[in-house]
Amino acid sequence: MLPLLRRARGNRPGCPPSARASSFAATFAERSARYWTPKRLQALSGGRDLPLSPDKPGAAALLRVIGLMGSDGSIGSEAVRKFRQINLLLLEVERHLAPHASRPTRKPLRVLELASGQSQLSLLLAHAAAHRWGRPAQVLAVDRDATRVQRAERRAHALGLS
Repeated sequence: MLPLLRRARGNRPGCPPSARASSFAATFAERSARYWTPKRLQALSGGRDLPLSPDKPGAAALLRVIGLMGSDGSIGSEAVRKFRQINLLLLEVERHLAPHASRPTRKPLRVLELASGQSQLSLLLAHAAAHRWGRPAQVLAVDRDATRVQRAERRAHALGLS
């Protein structure tokens, strides 16, 4: 058994995000809204409707936590490629999970990520469950590096996912 486990939760009934997490998300939503004009959004997305567009609910806080969004709400040119990659990844995951994620049930969708590293995938899936699928989810991420586990726990907490 691996020595370290970390759990990020999606929108579990009865577990609202902390006031601090809500404040964090609101702050970055405001900064993002000021920065991302329709012209900038068009340039970033290439005219496509991306699931993690900075103007979507909760996306700005997620993008900030995973290091793609600057403190002013911008996404630097060096992060645009990664931004597009995670959007395409989420679309592909949603395509495969659609039959499960769309089921009308109160049972949480359960996901296991091994060797989670920076925890970007775990946070992405927990975010999608809360903000896109409207479904309870339990995302369990496992990594053997204690520093990464602690950082992932802080990230999940900042987003109100733990």
